[in-house]
Amino acid sequence: MKKNTLLVGCLAFASLLVPAQSVLAQATDTTSKNHYYETGFGSNWFISAGAGINLFMIQNIPGVDNDRPLTAAGQFAIGKWLTPYTGLRLEVAGAPLKIYAPVNDVWTKKNVGYVGVYGDFMWDMCNTFGGYNEKRVVSVIPFAGISFLTATKDNFDHRKPYVFPASAGLKINFRLSHYVDLYLQDRFTFTSDIFDGLEGGYFLEPIMTATAGITVKFGKNRFTAYNPYDQQLLVNQLNQQINQLRGDLQACQNRPTQTIVQQANCPECPVCDLTSVVRFRINSAKIAREEQVNVYNASEWLKKNTGYKVEVTGYADKDTGTAEYNLDLSQRRAQAVADELVNTYGIDPSRISIVAKGSAEQAYPDHNNWNRVVIFVTQK
Repeated sequence: MKKNTLLVGCLAFASLLVPAQSVLAQATDTTSKNHYYETGFGSNWFISAGAGINLFMIQNIPGVDNDRPLTAAGQFAIGKWLTPYTGLRLEVAGAPLKIYAPVNDVWTKKNVGYVGVYGDFMWDMCNTFGGYNEKRVVSVIPFAGISFLTATKDNFDHRKPYVFPASAGLKINFRLSHYVDLYLQDRFTFTSDIFDGLEGGYFLEPIMTATAGITVKFGKNRFTAYNPYDQQLLVNQLNQQINQLRGDLQACQNRPTQTIVQQANCPECPVCDLTSVVRFRINSAKIAREEQVNVYNASEWLKKNTGYKVEVTGYADKDTGTAEYNLDLSQRRAQAVADELVNTYGIDPSRISIVAKGSAEQAYPDHNNWNRVVIFVTQK
C-alpha cells in the first residue's frame, strides 16, 4: 500500500511539472506470466522417511544369473522446494547387500552393507507442464544427483571402499493433506565394479532401491502467485487520470476570460452511474487492501442514492481453472464484496443481490486478466 501511495504521489507531482504540450503518458498492455514467491524462508521445507527393498545388480556370474537377492532398505531425507518446479534434497540411505565371490571354485554369497548420502536436484513435471497447483493429488518428480557411498563391512578385496557415484530416479507423491504426502520412489545408484572388490565384467554395477514412505511438509503457506500485469493495470489507470487532467488543464488555459454578471443557481446534479470495480488476484476471493477503497466508494454511492439497489456480479478469467471451479470462485468473490458492504459499511442487505458469471461470460473479452473482478450494476 505504501508503494502504491508513493507511486500516486510521484505521478501527481510529475503531472504538475510537465507542460501541457508534452507527450501523453503511455499505457502499456502486455500480459505476463505468473511469478511465484515464498512468504518466508521456513516455507516449502519437508522431511521424509521410508523403507523398501534393495537390489545389487551385480555383473553376470555363472550360476547366479537368476538369483538376485533382495534386501531391506531404509531412507531419510530433508529438502526444500525453491520454486514450484525445482527443489533440492539431501537423503541418507542404508541397506545390507549380498555379493558373490569364488571360494574354492564355488560362487558364494557375502553380506556387505552400505551407507549412502545423496544430493538430489528435483523437478516437478506436473507443475511445469500443468501449471502450479498446490492441491494436485498426484505429482511426478524425476531427480538426479551425486552421492557418497561407503561399505560397512569388508568386501572380497578386504577393504571398505567408498565411491562417489551418480544416481537418478523417479518419485511419485500422493497428496494426503496440506502437510502430509505418501510417496513411492525408485532410485538407481551407478557404482563402479570396485565396490564389491571384484573388478572385471561391467564397469558399472547399479544398486536399485525402491521405497515407500511419508513426507511431512512445513509451513502454512506454499508459493503465492504474483502477476506484474496487475500492477501495470494500476499504472495504466494512473496514466489515464494524468492524461485527463492535462486535457482539462489545456482546455482551461484556452478558455476566454468571462465576466460573471449574475450568479446562477446550480441545477440539481443527476444521479451518476456506479463505476467502481473490485479486482482480485488469481485464484483468490479475498479483497486486497488496495481494493478496499473501491468497496468504500460503492458504499458511499449507495448511501447517497437510497432509491437504488445494486447487483454485485462476480467474474473469473477463462484461462485459469475449470468452468465449474470458476463459477464457484466468482460466487465467492461477489459474496465477499456483498459481505463487506453489509458488515463494514452498514448497507441494507435487501438492496444487494449477488450474481455469479464464472468464466462463461467475460466482462473484458479482450483482456483475460481483467476478468478477475466484481462489477456493480445499479437497479432502480
